Amino acid sequence: MIRAERLCKTYGAHTKHEIHAVKEINLTIAKNSFVVLKGPSGSGKTTLLNIIGTLDRPTTGNVYIDGEEITAFSDIALSVLRRKKIGFIFQDFNLIPRLSGWENVSYPLIPMGIPLKERFTRAQSLLKIMDLGDRMTHTPEELSGGQQQRVAIARAMVNNPEIIIADEPTSNIDEETSIKLLNTLNELKHKGATIIVATHDPRFNKIADETFTMKDGRFQ
Repeated sequence: MIRAERLCKTYGAHTKHEIHAVKEINLTIAKNSFVVLKGPSGSGKTTLLNIIGTLDRPTTGNVYIDGEEITAFSDIALSVLRRKKIGFIFQDFNLIPRLSGWENVSYPLIPMGIPLKERFTRAQSLLKIMDLGDRMTHTPEELSGGQQQRVAIARAMVNNPEIIIADEPTSNIDEETSIKLLNTLNELKHKGATIIVATHDPRFNKIADETFTMKDGRFQ
């Protein structure tokens, strides 16, 4: 489903602050697999996730999704691809402060032209699954860290994505919510999604189909 060829990402190129965040990465991720990226902070995990998820572009190299080379896509084309195929779970949640829980969850559906009633219904269903049916109208500041993460998980699922990308998803949440997250991601994988997680959490090793360890921008 996803193939990366000789990916490199350099920040501050040709300056004294040049940083090679990703170096000559080759990676193939099969459809409906659970892949974990491990490694110390600064090893390049987040950069690699962002490139695979089309949030960032490589300096050199190519990315293929479903056999299509996407590296040269326009920003608009990449945005459409993300809306259709990719759900993101961010370490810091990235919720919109002024929106309620259901509005945050349904927000990715607005550019897709989905009517308000259907957006609300989808968000309501997912928030109930996340045990947040009674928090739908609460803003992020009215929610705990674990509750915010569950809203973020629901948002990642709202467009029924083929690919879910999660960056350190258990780093800012409690034990109970972490276990629920692991179970939810595992269930999504069994329903056909492809899961890619960057994490320090060793519990992910037990459910991963493949694990890659990064150091200094490379696979070990």
